[in-house]
This record gives sequence, structure tokens and C-alpha cells, in this order.
Amino acid sequence: MATSGLANQIQEDHLTCNICFQVYRKPKALPCLHTFCEQCLQNYIVSTRASSVGKFACPNCRQAVKIPEDGVTGFTDNHLILSLLDTVEPEGTHKDGPDAENDPPQLSGSATAVDGNNASTREAQGNDGTANTTTEITNADHGRTENQRLQADVGQDGLIHRFGRYGVGITDFTNPIGITVTHMGDLAISDSRNSRILIFSTSGEPKYCFKCDCNIFDITTNNEGKLVVAVNRAQSAIVKVYSLDGRFVGSYGSQYQFETPHGVAVNKLNQTIVTSAMNNCFYIFSDTWKLVNKFGTQLAAPHYCTTDSANRILISDTNTHFVKVFDVAGNFMFRFGGRGYKEGEFNHPMGICVDARDQIIVADQDNHRVQLFSQDGKFRKVLVTDTRQNGGESQELKPRAVALSLEGFLAVLLTGRFSAEVRLYRYDETAGRTKSELCYIL
Repeated sequence: MATSGLANQIQEDHLTCNICFQVYRKPKALPCLHTFCEQCLQNYIVSTRASSVGKFACPNCRQAVKIPEDGVTGFTDNHLILSLLDTVEPEGTHKDGPDAENDPPQLSGSATAVDGNNASTREAQGNDGTANTTTEITNADHGRTENQRLQADVGQDGLIHRFGRYGVGITDFTNPIGITVTHMGDLAISDSRNSRILIFSTSGEPKYCFKCDCNIFDITTNNEGKLVVAVNRAQSAIVKVYSLDGRFVGSYGSQYQFETPHGVAVNKLNQTIVTSAMNNCFYIFSDTWKLVNKFGTQLAAPHYCTTDSANRILISDTNTHFVKVFDVAGNFMFRFGGRGYKEGEFNHPMGICVDARDQIIVADQDNHRVQLFSQDGKFRKVLVTDTRQNGGESQELKPRAVALSLEGFLAVLLTGRFSAEVRLYRYDETAGRTKSELCYIL
């Protein structure tokens, strides 16, 4: 098996599908030499209705690709990728087949609440008549021990607290994608690989965990305090809504069976914005969950999104290395960033949020930093200078998503090869900067 540092680099450069943004499953090579998961290609062809014309545009380079007579399975297996997967995957974790992934714990539509020294389970009735099991997790001693371990290197960039870890335990993550702040001030995290949502206090104490019956991506809250989650393989829905204790409230969409959404945000009008990195567009749904419009101009790989006080829509267009800004009607306004490592530039921007002054905070993933911009896109400051400084060879952590807590903390969700955690930094909204002094949450 490759060393952890080398494994990190191999995964980042060679083993991540540009459609689902996860480690390849049954990698198929196109004639243009770009590689994608077999199932991702199948979904892409169906969603673009390419089967009727017998060809499709490569999602990366847009070169026309002829569909083999026997469909996606007729594309050549990428044996180099398969060999690299065998090299960097820990023994026993790599699996063959379309569902190759780490098996999450089987909670089956369950929600788990965490508090005290025990895990208690209850059923929560959803609006669709199904019963979700809610479990309360209460292991204060474990939480304090873990927090003490995570606080060993706090201080840089105003870091005040760290919590969470990679794993399949009831309070762990394997592929966390989104983070949001609930109306109660807690942090809700969507863990895509385990298809579950975890809720923590800002001090890192787990409160609730519930399993979703579909693939989940980014997460936000609506104006009623409900959790809004981008989903696929949820029959035909593109968004599902849950209460904080895991009860299913409702879903958006009736024709999105083959769509792969990513980012989700809700504006002041209670409209929901959903990005699609597969189809290079974003959707706007009304407060009654009806599709208002679909916009696809100026976008190449939209990932995360947010809205500001003027209901402008801000999207991290990851593969073009820009943040792009649209008005509430979906009209393109301007962009900022561009590929690079200098201040104000990006290397695959990901999560994005705004503060009370509409200043824009962006997770600059492959530059291992978080940057702050004015509402018109002018660079202000690097808030987090290097997310690798508090890791190690086995923790090449990159910023994935960002959120501002009610207490004034900047929450940064970080992921790496077999590593994940949340870090909280002191954030001074009035000055638009993080404070350097060290502060601990007890």
C-alpha cells in the first residue's frame, strides 16, 4: 500500500471522478482519455438525452464521444486507475462493482440523537407516513477525550476548536460534503458516503444523527428552520426536506431521476437554489417547491452556492476556478477569482457563504486556505492560511465547505484521504477578519 502522503496525492490527481467527485467506481475510459465512473456516465447520458443521437459531449473536454453498441459497459475499463486503486486503498476497503464503497453502518432510515452517556432510540413519524428511528447519543466522556486530542495544536489563524474524525462510527464521517447552521445554533453536516446527517453543538458534542434513504450532497436550512438537502437516487426528487430530529417533511422535483445535484441554498424569499455539476446549471424552486427556472449560461462545473441579503446567487464554478454571481432572476452579473495561488485567486473553489455585511467567504480547496472578499468580489483577506498546518502526513486536509455560526465562529469542514474534521475559527464580522488570539470552548 502507498504511504499516506503519496496516497493523498494519487487520489487527488488521478482517482476522483469529475462527475460524482468521489473515488472511481468501475472507471471507464473515453476515447478522449478522460475517465468517469460507469454509473456516472450512464446517468449523464440519460440526463442529456444523448442515447437518441448515439453520442454525447465529454463532461470534461466537450469532445463528441460515440456511444458503443452495448452502451456504457462497452467503454474500455481503465486498468491503470484500477491498479492505482489497489495500490492506495487500505487492504480490505477496495471493492469491485458499481456499488464499490465503504459500507456504512446500517441505520436504515434512522435518526440518532446524541447526549449524555448513552445512545437512545425513538421513532419519528414523517409526513409521508414512514417512521424514522431517532437515536440520542450521549457520550460526554468520549467527547471530552476527543476534544482534548483535537485541541493539541489550536491557535493558528484564530483556530479555537476542532472536532470530528474519519470513520464509520455513529459520530464519524467518511465523505462529508456540506455544513450549515441550524436555527438553534448547532452545526448540521451531510455525510455523503454514509447517506446520513449529523448534528453537533459548536463545542463538538454530537446531538442527532439520521440516515437518509438516498444519496445526499450539500445541506442548508430554510426560513422555517428545516434542513434542506440536495439528493439523488431519491426516485425523481432533487431535494428533500427534514426536521431537525430526522422526520421527512417533503421533496422537490418530479423529473430528476438521473440528475446529480451538489450545492443547495435558500434565499430570503424562501426560494431554493440547487446546482448541478453534471449538467452545468442551477435550478430555482419557489417557496411552494415548484420549479421556477433553470439556468445554464456562464457555468462549467457549479458546485456550492449561497445567497446574500439582496438574494443574489453566488456559485463556486469549481473547474473554471471562479466564483460567479447571478441576480435573483438568474441573470449573470460578474465573476471573480481565476486559477492561481496568489491572493484573490483560486485552485478549485468549493464551499461558499456570506456574513451579515454580505462579505463572501470561499473555501479555496487545493490552495488549502479560506479567503474573504467584499460583496463586489474584491479580495479582502486570507482568513485561514494553510489547513495542512494542523494536520500531518496522514491529514492532508483541504477546506470543503464553510458556514458562520450564530456565536460568530467560522466553521470549516475539511476532508482528505481517510481524514475529515470540522474546525472553528474566531471571526470578526465588523472588521471582516479572523482574530489571532487563542480562545478555547470549554
